[in-house]
Amino acid sequence: DKVNLNEWMGVSADTSTRGTAAAQPFVVPDNIRFLVNTKADELHYDNLDIRTVSGSIQIADETIQLKNIKGNALDGTMDISGSYSTAESKKKPDISLTYDVKDLDVEKTFYAFNTVQKLMPIGKFIAGRLNSQLTMKGKLGENMMPDLTSLTGNGSLLLIKGFLSKFKPLEELAQTINVKELYQLSLKEVKNYIEFTNGRVMVKPFKFRVKEIEMEIGGFHGFNQSLDYTINLKVPRSLMGEKGNTFINDLVSQVSNKGIPIKVGEMVPIQVKLGGFINNPILKADLKQT
Repeated sequence: DKVNLNEWMGVSADTSTRGTAAAQPFVVPDNIRFLVNTKADELHYDNLDIRTVSGSIQIADETIQLKNIKGNALDGTMDISGSYSTAESKKKPDISLTYDVKDLDVEKTFYAFNTVQKLMPIGKFIAGRLNSQLTMKGKLGENMMPDLTSLTGNGSLLLIKGFLSKFKPLEELAQTINVKELYQLSLKEVKNYIEFTNGRVMVKPFKFRVKEIEMEIGGFHGFNQSLDYTINLKVPRSLMGEKGNTFINDLVSQVSNKGIPIKVGEMVPIQVKLGGFINNPILKADLKQT
């Protein structure tokens, strides 16, 4: 009925109290072949509770395979397969993971998995539901945490419905062009694709619309929270107010002074370069035509 894996592992949920032995990678014995087919009503692992769990675990050739682990967690459903192997290295085990999750609570998922915090740091500021498929591989370090520089993979993220708020880069942009609609975004059916390697995540350009504002976002962020994004917007002048229109007129003057005559209509195309870090963003806005 109930399985608490933390008791089996002898690992507390508080990482600061984990002993040295528990923090070292465990070596998969080379003389064991073992298969476990599992069903459980409730499974508790670290800080995560999973209900209606099924799947299998196979041990062979110094490798543990997780096969089709299914269950209900974080208000959605999960289907996970993966592996842990000490066949090549006893100190830095090889890991792989493939998952297909549906209707997960974004905020709960963010706080449940520290790797998600690195892959999708914006999740901290989103309230909503998420579908995602992802495949990755890499190595674990000596503390049984993923070696982030070794992780490679790709996947897709579909924000079914949600709100993005209190996100400092977005607040800085809203303040720069004086558009209050950008302080909190209501998002629906926003899908993007990611690839990651060498400690950086590439987000392929994706488009969405917020009221009358058209947006396209693409770029990179680092596992160290660094940002390198380009944001293309088409913003109606009517949403900007006096401060925003003054900002646009100043940009037009700067370009005209360089001998490039341009006129800006009712829909203003703006390109924003977003750099710095999530908690300390640096924005540089320019007219897209330049």
